[in-house]
Amino acid sequence: MEIKFLGMIFVLLGSFGIGVFYRIRYGNRLHNMQDCERALLILQGEMEYGHTPLMEACEEVSVRIGGIVGSFFAQIAKKLNTHEGALETIWCQTARKVLTKSQMEKEEREEWEKLGGTLGYLDLEMQVSTIQIYVRRLKLRMEQTEKESHERLRMYPVIGAFSGVLICLLLV
Repeated sequence: MEIKFLGMIFVLLGSFGIGVFYRIRYGNRLHNMQDCERALLILQGEMEYGHTPLMEACEEVSVRIGGIVGSFFAQIAKKLNTHEGALETIWCQTARKVLTKSQMEKEEREEWEKLGGTLGYLDLEMQVSTIQIYVRRLKLRMEQTEKESHERLRMYPVIGAFSGVLICLLLV
């Protein structure tokens, strides 16, 4: 009987832990979206007002933005410096490698990769306008995510706990 009780406690704690994990993961997604927005605004400013080459602008973004997004721009700058290929190729490869660790949805990562395809070969005005369009889309997605986050951040641990209770009831 004591072993059953101990097992039920472990199941409850485990399922609640899974709910907390998903809560943290969803919160990180919103944080990464905010980092992407700040990074693109810095990149836009460096390109538009500082007339900074893309490689140096990416280095500046990586210094000013931390986390996964900063790491992404640091790797872009490093690969551009060593001339490892066209920007579009470097951007897409780095996005697939680095941003899969973040909580970006597949659709968001695809849009991010498309953004990289437009940078580097268009004139400055078109690059800046492309960044502005992407930032607007990102803001809309962030607003939607923030609206959902209030519900989801409370919901995930509760669902985890209730699923643990259900499992315990089924096993007893």
